[in-house]
Amino acid sequence: MGGVVVTDVSRAPEALERAGVTLYQVRLKMHAITPEGRVLRGMPAIALAWTVTPGYRTLGRVMQAPPFSWSGAVVYHVAAHLLWAWNRASGRW
Repeated sequence: MGGVVVTDVSRAPEALERAGVTLYQVRLKMHAITPEGRVLRGMPAIALAWTVTPGYRTLGRVMQAPPFSWSGAVVYHVAAHLLWAWNRASGRW
């Protein structure tokens, strides 16, 4: 896989429309777009990012394979909702 492009949607909100996602969705879970154009949400997006991050490549590959992908998705889902609620309660959004 080639390089990774990180887009700060607060500075480039048009990226949301190109990806077909809302600001709410991006605030709740990380999103990634594969080279083929598939939009990944949550743990699959994290695992994809890890596969191209030095020091995390092996972890990224492991987290893409069952049963690790399943358990990682559950943990990520819970953590994402807790973090979203905390940010809302703190007045950040």
